[in-house]
Amino acid sequence: MEWALLLVFGSNLLVAHAKCCPNNEEFKECGTACEPNCNNTNPQVCTEQCILNVCQCKQGFFRNSAGNCVDSCYGEPCGDNEERLNSSSICEPTCDDRNPVCILIAVQDVCRCVKGYIRQYANGPCIPTRECPPPIPDTCETKQCPPGTICQQDEVFCKRPPCPAPPPRCVRARNCNGIRCRPGYTCQMIVPPCLPDIQCPPPFPECVPIFSPDPRRG
Repeated sequence: MEWALLLVFGSNLLVAHAKCCPNNEEFKECGTACEPNCNNTNPQVCTEQCILNVCQCKQGFFRNSAGNCVDSCYGEPCGDNEERLNSSSICEPTCDDRNPVCILIAVQDVCRCVKGYIRQYANGPCIPTRECPPPIPDTCETKQCPPGTICQQDEVFCKRPPCPAPPPRCVRARNCNGIRCRPGYTCQMIVPPCLPDIQCPPPFPECVPIFSPDPRRG
């Protein structure tokens, strides 16, 4: 009997919460931690954690600076170094990705960085473009190559310094030099099976289990 009363009381409490939500809001048992607002009508990055039992703006409404849910943010102030645009791309450049690949969808009435400024990170503040940290160059130390390949940086013809660093690329390894195998494996040169009267392909390196017999090993 006590459990039944508790369940009924809990259900009534949820209904009461739902009825008490302000205009243009709805009750959610698990609401988003990144509710769209007039500064950011379309949050791109958000935690998966939800907010329990909360009133949030209905679809198509945004929370303004007064804390109300409105269907238009016209006249609402933007953040520092931002301006309000009637329409803009859904993908905003950041220091880490200045030319994002984006679908052809526009957002209306949105705050964007003013000219000469860029988002420091997704949903972050707008900072002068020149203050973005230098990008981390892609080198063989950071590039992950698939098994059987090694990283190689080719020379780049450059007429006038400063010259760009040669781009790293993964190439087929010809021997075990530079091949890194996971624990429990070792690099062995494998002799492909072939017929005597046909030219045999050259041996190639491969990571194989340690002490595992393999008739293909040369």
